[in-house]
Amino acid sequence: MGSARLAVAAFWRKAFEDNLTGLASMVAYNLLLSIFPVALVALFFAGRVLSSPEVQASVLLDLQQIFPTAAESTLSEAVRRLQESSTTTGIVAIVAAVWFASSFWGALDTAFCQIYHRPCRSWVQQKLFALGMFAVVLLFIVASVAVPTLQGLLVTSAEDLPFGLSEVRGLIYAITLAAGVVILFGALCATYLLVPSGSIPWGCVWPGALAATLAMAIVDYGFPLYLQNVTTLRAGTTFVFVLIALVWFYALAMILLAGAVVNELRFERLRDRNPRARRYFRRWSADDDPAQLLEPENQWSTPWGGAEHGPCEKCGGDGTAHYRCCSCLERGAKPDCPACGGRVEFDDVCPSCEGDGTIDRTRRRGVGVFPSAEGLYRYLAEREAGADDCVLELEGELTGDRDLDADAGAVLVRPTRIVAVHRFDRERLRAIDR
Repeated sequence: MGSARLAVAAFWRKAFEDNLTGLASMVAYNLLLSIFPVALVALFFAGRVLSSPEVQASVLLDLQQIFPTAAESTLSEAVRRLQESSTTTGIVAIVAAVWFASSFWGALDTAFCQIYHRPCRSWVQQKLFALGMFAVVLLFIVASVAVPTLQGLLVTSAEDLPFGLSEVRGLIYAITLAAGVVILFGALCATYLLVPSGSIPWGCVWPGALAATLAMAIVDYGFPLYLQNVTTLRAGTTFVFVLIALVWFYALAMILLAGAVVNELRFERLRDRNPRARRYFRRWSADDDPAQLLEPENQWSTPWGGAEHGPCEKCGGDGTAHYRCCSCLERGAKPDCPACGGRVEFDDVCPSCEGDGTIDRTRRRGVGVFPSAEGLYRYLAEREAGADDCVLELEGELTGDRDLDADAGAVLVRPTRIVAVHRFDRERLRAIDR
């Protein structure tokens, strides 16, 4: 129960920090734009097969069942225009579909950059990448539309469904529905594997894809309510349908990004088990270039305000200090924590005087960092941070030296990669103070 609570808290915190709702709005908008050109392509090909009077009459009847408030003359005019669609219309629709699909992948790449804390592709790279992923977006769109449609058939159990679907029963329903879910899962796996910049292990792909697939299947049960209650929505059928569609796309985008959050949290756990790829956090000035920390001559730590040698005030001269790991105090004890090993609070050799009661070595090998952002904020809660400060996220290797503030959970590392620079969250700092 405790582990589940911590997992939910970690998910909630990361979703809030990454502004998941705002990112979902951006992705949903571009996903919606991707749908319409694909629909134009489908309508163009539909117009090619509407040359038969029998087929035309059947389609008109089915359209009247789906849009009961539309006049027969209106539907007939729509079918007539489809029949007159030229090849140029089809080509324009295909070009528009490719362009807007590339915009969708660009928006998704931008959102994943925020969630995975990785650099974004350039505009040209996003467009080239989107061309390669066009097949995936088609699979995703088809599955996203097919799954709720098939679920609607199961939910409503209608006896007179459009386009002859009322003749399909039982096992075929189940097989078709399962195939749609499998296609959706495959499209999500490809998305979580290929969209984030850099390599992603399979163990950090399928959990989010599976969770997103199940969530989408559950949410999609609400969409067939339109078909189920179509006769009761005559006063505003078009408005209600548009409203449901907008909410549905936003929900899909939220689930898609939530799956990415799940995968990134798992990726963070894997990195924590690999000391060479573990991530750390430290305060940093927004005016300085973080790349300088990758230079060996800058990988040394000294006290704030300059070195002070003499009697140790931290331990009072007895050589022992009380350790309280800020990271584990905030997020719970972690057995693999590089600062405390999961002990959280304990007594050990004073990190400042190294046990002899006198401070005589203040220059230590490595850059002072914290194993978590939560630990860094807790550490800074009793200290004033400059207005130009930010939080630097980096990967590094432990140097084996002891940080002067090791009793608070700080460690010394040799930075190997700058991951991201985050804005300093003063609200978070004040929440810890309270």
